[in-house]
Amino acid sequence: MNRADRSLPSAPTDRRFRRRAWRVLVISDLAEQCRELARAGYDVEATDSAVKALAICQVRKPDFIIADWSMPDMSGVEFCRAFRSIDQGGHGHVILLTHHQEGAVEIATGLDAGMNDFLTTPVKGPELQARLLIGARNLRIGEGLRQENIRLRKLLRQLKELQDSAERDLLDAGRLQQAMMRENAGQFGEAAISMVLRPAREVGGDLVGFFPINDHRVGIFALDIAGHGVAAALVAARLSAHLSADSDLNEVLRPQRDGGDPLTPVALAHRLNRLLLEEENFDSYLTLIYADLDHANGRIRMVQAGHPHPVLQTADGSFRQLGRGGMPIGLFPKPIFDELEFTMRPGERMLIVSDGITESFDPDGNSLDNGGLEDLMTAYSRSHGHAFLEAMMLALDERSGCRIRDDRSAVLVEFGLPRSTRPDIATMRPPPDQDGQKNVQPSLPRLGCTRCKFNGSCGDRG
Repeated sequence: MNRADRSLPSAPTDRRFRRRAWRVLVISDLAEQCRELARAGYDVEATDSAVKALAICQVRKPDFIIADWSMPDMSGVEFCRAFRSIDQGGHGHVILLTHHQEGAVEIATGLDAGMNDFLTTPVKGPELQARLLIGARNLRIGEGLRQENIRLRKLLRQLKELQDSAERDLLDAGRLQQAMMRENAGQFGEAAISMVLRPAREVGGDLVGFFPINDHRVGIFALDIAGHGVAAALVAARLSAHLSADSDLNEVLRPQRDGGDPLTPVALAHRLNRLLLEEENFDSYLTLIYADLDHANGRIRMVQAGHPHPVLQTADGSFRQLGRGGMPIGLFPKPIFDELEFTMRPGERMLIVSDGITESFDPDGNSLDNGGLEDLMTAYSRSHGHAFLEAMMLALDERSGCRIRDDRSAVLVEFGLPRSTRPDIATMRPPPDQDGQKNVQPSLPRLGCTRCKFNGSCGDRG
């Protein structure tokens, strides 16, 4: 090999083209330059027709195309447009050979048509090979980006599959959590109990329920684990066993197996507090209302452990907030819980709600608080059972613009209702729809707002 041959740059190697040389298609009278490129290791093919070149491009897919600005059967700009229509991935690097008469406007037109680079004739071998080296670098970058895009698309598909799977699992978990409410209504003597549970996400940390203690007493509970989502839902699932109707699991009923008395409300709060403090992996807390109701005479013993104040509505429509607060469960080794006793009279009802209701906000940032809760109870004073709870939830959704920030749960206890107004327990549970979400009852009572701060947003349009 002579000195001139040794001075020629070698064809660039690339991982994508490791088993072949770079393919160069020449549409011009560049016989000498073609020989130099071949000696440098390029795979060179030449033709004198742009139409033939397009046919070659469909078969061989060259890496570089060197073409005249003006060709007998097609201009260089027209060739670029035609080539890009078959080179959708942008794999080919096109260099047009211009003459001195092409100005800036023509060059811009060529770039817009798909030209990558241009050279002014007469073409010098070293300059052409330098442009090819630059083009090879661009091709490597482009190929790397394409491979990375392929990898990212694959990862996105995998993430989408994982997300879909997680969403299906969460929907199943939501159904299971709803199933933890073994019944969402019950009639015990003169007491009618109705409940609603609406997690902010698919699952949440609120839990409500009831269980019979003996033939004239029923236990009613509402608890709220700090936080919401999967972690809180798992804790709620564990606690549901401690408050189930199974006397072997229920912390209140367990002493009866040995002939003892059921746990008092305060004793239950202390028992749950010990259980949570002994749990090494539990680093949260919960609030609780637990009421022991004698449904024969309306007598209630209740403990409040940090949960919002229950609201008692008397038969004449007046209100009374119950309890003084008490400490949450799971924070202190020797907590002080608030215990109270009172008697519900015929025609009275008690509403227990989580802070997801009392601290729900309107678009202006105003929370509902107990005053707003009393307004809702007044607005729907002629509605009972689950119909009242659904109406309340719809009013809250409209008030907040359906922006639910926290789990919502409520228990309604109505005592001594006339039989004609008692909720129909057999039809209290609304059926799930196709995707497992909760259906809202299709018809709600249209009540006159006798005292309401919602300006009609409580749902009343009468």
